[in-house]
Amino acid sequence: MEVDRREVPLYGQVEASVSLETVAPEAAEFYVVVRGSTLTHVTTAKRDTDGLSLRFTVPGHALSEVAAVTSYYCSQGQVQLCQGETSLEYRRDVAQEVAECLSAAREQLGPRSYWEALKRFSTSTAGEALGTGRFGCSEVDAQLGSSAEAELRHLDEKITYAVANLDYPRQWKNTDSRPREEAC
Repeated sequence: MEVDRREVPLYGQVEASVSLETVAPEAAEFYVVVRGSTLTHVTTAKRDTDGLSLRFTVPGHALSEVAAVTSYYCSQGQVQLCQGETSLEYRRDVAQEVAECLSAAREQLGPRSYWEALKRFSTSTAGEALGTGRFGCSEVDAQLGSSAEAELRHLDEKITYAVANLDYPRQWKNTDSRPREEAC
């Protein structure tokens, strides 16, 4: 069994496929298990149009590490291993670094914090334009070309995934001890 990507961002949320080397019934349900040192993820998979591979969304993970990937199918109440095991490596990227920076500085965040983080971490064309410090938020959209704007929007989406994958701050986890209004 092989996976079509060797590296994925720590926050996951990218499409991947694994080869399907076992003949499975048409009505089978497919699952992919991604197992790391501290977490195991089970996610659904769909047979690709070619019938020879399974497509799945890689789940986010807690650590930068190599994780084992196995696929299974379920048919008539029986779970069967599709075949073999492969691996993929979870890695940190710019979006992960920005998310961690924003999370660490959450007490000091202001309206321009996002732009400051982009200036610090981004190596894209959009990031270079932001790094000049002469544009405001609304001016950036007007000054950047459509491809740079699309690149910035894509980076924003990746940062959102990375923030969503981070552990919640301790005070968010124990909201039952405080009134609802204060927890927000």
